[in-house]
Amino acid sequence: MKNFFNIIIFLLVLLFIYAEYRQYRISIKKTTHLENTILDLKKNFEKNNYNVKFLSETQFTRLIFNKKNIKFNNSFYDKYDNKNNKWRRKTFFLDEYFSNIIVSDYFGNFYYFDKNKIIENNNLINLKDIISNFDFKKILDIKIFDNTLYVTHVIYKNNCQYFSIYKSEFNLEELNFTNFFTDKTCADFIQAGRIAKYKHNNIEGILVSTSNQLPDKTDSSYSQPQDKKNIFGKILFFDLENGKYEVFSLGHRNVAGLYADEGLVLATEHGPRGGDEINKIIYNSNYGWPISSYGEKYSSDNSNSIDYLKSHKDNNFKEPIYSYVPSIGISEIIRLNNNFSKHFQNNFIISSLADNHIYRVKFDDKYNKIIYQERIFIGNRIRDLKYIDDYNAVILALESEENASIGILMND
Repeated sequence: MKNFFNIIIFLLVLLFIYAEYRQYRISIKKTTHLENTILDLKKNFEKNNYNVKFLSETQFTRLIFNKKNIKFNNSFYDKYDNKNNKWRRKTFFLDEYFSNIIVSDYFGNFYYFDKNKIIENNNLINLKDIISNFDFKKILDIKIFDNTLYVTHVIYKNNCQYFSIYKSEFNLEELNFTNFFTDKTCADFIQAGRIAKYKHNNIEGILVSTSNQLPDKTDSSYSQPQDKKNIFGKILFFDLENGKYEVFSLGHRNVAGLYADEGLVLATEHGPRGGDEINKIIYNSNYGWPISSYGEKYSSDNSNSIDYLKSHKDNNFKEPIYSYVPSIGISEIIRLNNNFSKHFQNNFIISSLADNHIYRVKFDDKYNKIIYQERIFIGNRIRDLKYIDDYNAVILALESEENASIGILMND
């Protein structure tokens, strides 16, 4: 009797092992089938789209792309976890200071790390805190010029938002900010704030972009961009000596990227629903918003109605160099050093938020049109870009709700 029960138990164990084995074989077949399906789809896609490249591979060269996580200090996460701030992504901005990369998170905490971390073999960059004497609420951009850090930010007071620029002599230990400029206009929702150093009429200064629009009313017809007495919807030029400004250009919606060098100014600008723009900025010129745009209102029902005039030129506005329809969530623009690749000569890099790509762009000699552009997959929202000459690399500020990371793009 005892032997009979032992045989039964033995057979049950064998049956269990066989069942587990069959399940394993089924899962392997499913996994293999899925992998083969994905491979077949990729091969079929490549067969029918032979010029499309995956990941960071481009038409003429292979790029190396790495991501390294960063973690902000507790002050950031305390504010981020507040119920009124949960909609925000972990946004941050980048700049370079001698052998260090400077980082500012959305809430105005400042950090740095050694540039060597870019090429070290790890996936985490530990940030070092920089003490600040000012409690910023919302950072729009940071730039260091001539050992001075300029910060565009938002001041909240009495249910109003005020556009402001603060500055501090820069060092890695402590920042002592003073007010450089604060506008007195009560705004609804301040965006833009990009900064670029520029010399205008032999005066050393900075160009700064401005925008004021509620998130749920971004297709509204604001009068501010066409009003020269109002700072919003403009690119402003500030004299660094006395802080005085003048309107450099007007008719802008939300300039998210700004490049300036030796008389050339380029701006990347968020359109409404469609119509992101690359603009060549000419002093005292009008770029048409909110009268002219190649996009439409977010509330548009796709009917035959037209929300904005479709020709800038015919209505005495400057035409964009290029307009993205649909929009890509355009962000920063930088010039790429020619040393990066022999195939990438006189190129610019434009980043995107919604599209999760960067665009390698070649303009004509007069910057009146795009000769070509190449779309390069990154896989993250990209807020900021910086070319690092020491390592012939582009670093990217990658943001999401889950984490923040530094992207490093190099030529293989």
